[in-house]
Amino acid sequence: MANNVNESLNSLGSTLLARRKRLPSPENVVVILPDESCFEYAVPEKSKKARTEVKVNWSKEQTDALIQEYKENQIELEKPDTNKGTIWDGIAHRLNLKFGSVHGSENCMAKWRSLKNTFKKVEFSSRGPASKKKWAFYEVMCSILGDEVRDPEPMRAEPTQPTIKIITEPTAVLSTLNPTASQEELHYPIWFKQFYQAYRKNEEMKIAMLAKIRTDIKTMADRQCAAIEQLARVLSKDSV
Repeated sequence: MANNVNESLNSLGSTLLARRKRLPSPENVVVILPDESCFEYAVPEKSKKARTEVKVNWSKEQTDALIQEYKENQIELEKPDTNKGTIWDGIAHRLNLKFGSVHGSENCMAKWRSLKNTFKKVEFSSRGPASKKKWAFYEVMCSILGDEVRDPEPMRAEPTQPTIKIITEPTAVLSTLNPTASQEELHYPIWFKQFYQAYRKNEEMKIAMLAKIRTDIKTMADRQCAAIEQLARVLSKDSV
């Protein structure tokens, strides 16, 4: 009977030793991280209203009327909690009634953005006052957007205060935080970089957890083997 017990213990010990040898070491644990190129940026589909918008030409009178409408609704349009779509729908409706046109709200907003961009180009043109005189809408646009597009005065630090450096570009912030970042990485949006950093950190935590689990299993197996060997020695002495 003692021989049968010894054989069973030896078989169990061999099985545990074999399992312990098959455990992977931490340096052999490989976690494949997804390449950044596998992520696709979702491009929002144009709304049905935007797809069906009819492109029409704007006369000077219609453009003047659009600018005047914006000026009258400027306060409401600049409020963050205003339903701007409703306001632009009203502007388009009044223009169409006045001129018998077919301007939609999307078309009116696009025209306003175009006027705004043109004003910025004229305002900061290297040709000076000459370009401003040539553009028919400069004066009225200046009365609406003059303070908005002009650069604010630079901050002046007092002699007893440290110099304040203002960083206006996101890429400059990223370069400061990570000087070794490549130019290709700087082109990714900030939300993607934050997500990818969190993902890598999570994977590193998983690797550390796997290594700890392996260590715990190995320790447990060593203890079991030691207990089995001790039990085998005790049984061997009893059988003699």
